[in-house]
Amino acid sequence: MTSRSASPGPGRDSDARRARVANRAKARAASSDSLTETGAGSDAAPGSAKTAGQRRPALTGRAFVVLISLGVVVVTLALPVREWFAQRAQLAALQDENSARMSRVTDLQHELVRLKDRAYVTALVRDRLHYVLPGEVGYVVLDPQSAPSSATVQSALAAQGPSAPWYSTLWGSVQAADGTTPAVQPNQVRPDAPR
Repeated sequence: MTSRSASPGPGRDSDARRARVANRAKARAASSDSLTETGAGSDAAPGSAKTAGQRRPALTGRAFVVLISLGVVVVTLALPVREWFAQRAQLAALQDENSARMSRVTDLQHELVRLKDRAYVTALVRDRLHYVLPGEVGYVVLDPQSAPSSATVQSALAAQGPSAPWYSTLWGSVQAADGTTPAVQPNQVRPDAPR
């Protein structure tokens, strides 16, 4: 008897591979069916080996990459967004300043038009500088409430005391300049001065 060597042909190897893949698929389907039938999907006992192997990690690789990319985007956009808000505030302040200056320019233009009027200029000169036209008499009216009373003036003079006449004060300053006698103070009375 001659023995034939059983060499697997190209068709047999691929058939064996297909069978293994089919067996694995059947095993997966059976395990998922048993989990759904018993209701042990997420409610399984935490100590069982099957549930520990089937749990997904809390943070997968994709989620980690997404979180890192979002962090990079936030950090990248933080400075430009802050600058944008600062520039908007600066722009609003400049617009307010511009409108205030434009209103000031408008007021000055109206004042320039009024200053070209001769009657307005004459009224300003009379009011501010107290000018009068030839032949007119100018009066300045003082407010009676602002003037000091005569009693206040007399008490202030009495507080100063008697003063030397002007000529003795002048002569005393000339002598003080020569260095012969001390100068007479304006509020001092010299003993030899007539009273």
